[in-house]
Amino acid sequence: MMDCCRRLLQAPKLKELSHHDERYEVCATRSGPAAVPEHDRYENTHLPTPKYHEGDLRSMISRVLHPMDGPIPPMDCAQGALLAVENARNLLREATLLFENGLGPRANLLAMIGAEEVVKATLLVYATVMPSDSEGKWRDFWWVVRSHDAKELFNYTIKFMRRGFPAPADFFSALEHTGTYLDVRNMSTYVDRVSSGWLIPTDLLRPSMVKNQVQELARRLEGFDSMKDANDVIEAAKSVDPSSFQKHSIFTEARGVVREFNRKPRRDRQRTLAALTRFLRSFPTNTKPR
Repeated sequence: MMDCCRRLLQAPKLKELSHHDERYEVCATRSGPAAVPEHDRYENTHLPTPKYHEGDLRSMISRVLHPMDGPIPPMDCAQGALLAVENARNLLREATLLFENGLGPRANLLAMIGAEEVVKATLLVYATVMPSDSEGKWRDFWWVVRSHDAKELFNYTIKFMRRGFPAPADFFSALEHTGTYLDVRNMSTYVDRVSSGWLIPTDLLRPSMVKNQVQELARRLEGFDSMKDANDVIEAAKSVDPSSFQKHSIFTEARGVVREFNRKPRRDRQRTLAALTRFLRSFPTNTKPR
């Protein structure tokens, strides 16, 4: 598997976008957000890369603070899936480089982010068959896409599904004993003080753990090797049962699980288990998540 990672490291660099390409210019003033081209039918579907000047920072932030929350067409979902996969491959390349140079904790962090991008790509494949007239389901979809906890829920679900469809009670127990995304991210990044003394990332993450994380990302990405363009993604999405999104949405149910797991001051086991059961049952029956 590490050979696969090394091949990615040797891949040619992506062609950089020209700062003079007018498609990526920011038409903005200091007092307002950048304009979206009139020919872009779906507002804010694509966020052009602005020319960077210090004075443009406000415009850049303005665009990021107005993300998409409504339906987008299937081909747009497919394009987003390809972009997420491309980003994950870049993260794998960087994680491999860091790991092979003894920087395991940082490699672990990038591999975690790459795994999130693979989940995002999978969710975008699902979204290609989601009805465009369901505003609520699309809002839940975008919430899941931007939630670390929700994507980690899908990540663990996909891992469990390799061994067969998980029993909700067993899955619940496994999730309870798994550190949150932020827990593991912090272990990879920050120095912290505990009762026994100071902890540093290299003390917490063994090289074997990091190697497994990097190899897992490489294996997951292999599932997208056949998807060369948006048409390939649309073809792959034909295995997704659209009826799964007519009554209950997998994204709505995922949001419910995250809400119950994060309930304060303490989660209710029965409520959380019920939400997890609904989530697992909402998976398209003829879909094999990557």
